Amino acid sequence: MIKMRKLLAALAVSAVGALSAFAFIAAVNSTQINTSAATGSTPRPSTPNTPNNSGGGGGGGGGGGRSGGGTITGARSVSSSNNLKAENGTWIKDSKGWWLKKADGSWPANTWVKDYGVWYFFKEDGYMVKIAWVQWNGKWYYLDGGGAMWYNAWTEWKGVWYYLGPDGGMLTNTVTPDGYTVNADGSWNKAVPKK
Repeated sequence: MIKMRKLLAALAVSAVGALSAFAFIAAVNSTQINTSAATGSTPRPSTPNTPNNSGGGGGGGGGGGRSGGGTITGARSVSSSNNLKAENGTWIKDSKGWWLKKADGSWPANTWVKDYGVWYFFKEDGYMVKIAWVQWNGKWYYLDGGGAMWYNAWTEWKGVWYYLGPDGGMLTNTVTPDGYTVNADGSWNKAVPKK
């Protein structure tokens, strides 16, 4: 399972440029996505990473939500060389990016999906989000180059450090588990000594 995740992450990084084509990516930092929060379960991690790991990530969090999606049409061509096995379907890469074809032929849209212990977010058009911040149920979540949601880890964004909690949500106005203070916007407050 870990081998599949690493392969998926490596392949997904090659399609980073595809995200800029989507109109619903928010203008804030050019890579933030605001979603309307749907009712759903509280995010829960699968396996925590070591805090202070700026390169970490994986599993955890997410937010339930509507299942959404659509059915496969001629608009999405499938090439077997760009397909990877998913827990409940097939990952497919096309000219717009990565999407997940479920066993019933539909795909997730505007929702979180957990695949092999890793949470991914899919936009309204069904394509996976990567290297972006997603706002869901009032919290911000970070997705890396492979689309995996980070949790229990620090991440640096445009020269500012943020801490992602056990559910993947960015911590705000608190002290992180490793003793650092973060501001209301989630940024690390360097002026406050470690506790």
